[in-house]
Amino acid sequence: MTPNDQHIKVFIAYARKDVEYLNQLRTYLAPLERNKTIEIWYDGEIVPGTEWENEIKTHLQTADIILLLVSANSLASDYFHDKEMMKALERHRNGEAVVIPVILSECLWRTTQLADLQALPKNGKAINTWNNQSLAYTNVAEGLNKAIRKRHNIPEGESSEPDRISKSLNERLSSILFYLIPVIPLLIGINLFIRDYQINKPFKNDKSKIDTVYIENKIAEPTDNSSDVQDYIDDYSDIETDEYENVDEESEDEHIPDSVLAIKYHLDEVYYDFPAKLVLGVKNKNQGLYTRQGEEVIPPIYYSIDPLFSKKVLITKKGKHCGVLDENGKTIFPSIIDKCDYDSNNTPIDYQLLKIIVEDKIGLINGYGKIISEPNLSEIERLNNEIIKVKFDGKWGLLNINGTEITPKIYDDIH
Repeated sequence: MTPNDQHIKVFIAYARKDVEYLNQLRTYLAPLERNKTIEIWYDGEIVPGTEWENEIKTHLQTADIILLLVSANSLASDYFHDKEMMKALERHRNGEAVVIPVILSECLWRTTQLADLQALPKNGKAINTWNNQSLAYTNVAEGLNKAIRKRHNIPEGESSEPDRISKSLNERLSSILFYLIPVIPLLIGINLFIRDYQINKPFKNDKSKIDTVYIENKIAEPTDNSSDVQDYIDDYSDIETDEYENVDEESEDEHIPDSVLAIKYHLDEVYYDFPAKLVLGVKNKNQGLYTRQGEEVIPPIYYSIDPLFSKKVLITKKGKHCGVLDENGKTIFPSIIDKCDYDSNNTPIDYQLLKIIVEDKIGLINGYGKIISEPNLSEIERLNNEIIKVKFDGKWGLLNINGTEITPKIYDDIH
C-alpha cells in the first residue's frame, strides 16, 4: 500500500470477447483486493445511466497501474488501441502510471509499441499456451504485486496494513516472551505438582471426590473402596494402545468404560450417544469430545458442542460467540461468529449450507466443512440446490455450492 494507506488503483482494459479471461484474472487478484492493496476498475463497474465513455476516461486518467489484456481481439479493436492503449502508454511515458501488458493469447503484440514493456506472464508467454493456466494467472498476480512494491518502495513483508499490524504484534509478543522465559520452568513445576496432587490425592485418600458417573443413561454410584477404583484405573492403563486401534467400530461394547474416562479427565458427566463414534464429556458445565478409546479430541472449554451435516462438522459456543470445528478438533472457523444458521434445505449433504454472521457480514460453509465464502457478504439468496445468489459491496453475483464464482459480483440484480 502507499504511505497514506490508499488503495492502488488498477485499471483493466480488454476486448469484450475476452471477458472470460478477465473474470479468471479477477479471481486470482482477489487476495490483493481483500487485503486492500489494490482497487480494481473496469467497464463492468459502470452504473447504468452514466456516460460510459467519460467514466472510462476518468478512471484511465487516475489509475496508478493499467493492465492491458492483449489478444488478437483487443489489438483488432479500434477503441482499445486508440482510446485505451495509446492513452495508457502516454501516461506511462510521463511517469504518471505503470502499464503492464497481460498476454492472453498468441498475437502480433511484439510488433506494436507494447514490445518495449515488460509483459506478463513471465517472458510474455500467452496464458492460453500454459499447460497449467492456474500457474499463468498466479504469475500475473505475483508480477502485479511486485510492480506495486517497486513503484511505492514497499519492503518485502510490508505489502499491506494487516502485515504491518502482524509484525507489530509479533514484536510485542517477542518482548513478552523475553520476560516470561525465566519463569517458565517454575510454572511447569507448579503445574506438574498440581496435576500429581489431583490425580493421586483425591482418588486414593478421599472417597468424597469421586463423582457419580453416567453409563449409557444408568447411574453407577461410587465404590465404597477407593483402592478398587485406583486398581481399575491401573488395569486399563496397562492396555497397549494398539489394542484400541483394532476395536470394531460397529461394536457399542468395546470401549473404555466411562467411569475410567471420567476419572482420567476429571469429568462430571459422560455421554456415549454423541454422533461420529465420539463421547461427549462435561466438566464444570463445559463440554468437550473424546474418542471411545479414551483420547481427548476437544478439551472441555465450550458451552456447547453440536454436530452438523455429515457429523464431521461441529458448531461450538464459547461465551456469546460460535465457532466451527471438524471431528478431529481442527478449527474450520474461529469462535468469533455472532450467529449461525443451519440450512439443510432437506437435501443431501452435497447441497447443505451453514450461514455464519460476523459483525453483520455473512459467510458460507458447505456440508463438508469448506468455507465457500468469507464473511464479507451483505445478503445471500439460495436459487436452487447448487446456485447461491450473493451480494457484496452493493453488487450481486453467483456462486456454486463449492464456492466457485459463476458470475462476478458486478450486477445490480440477478433474476
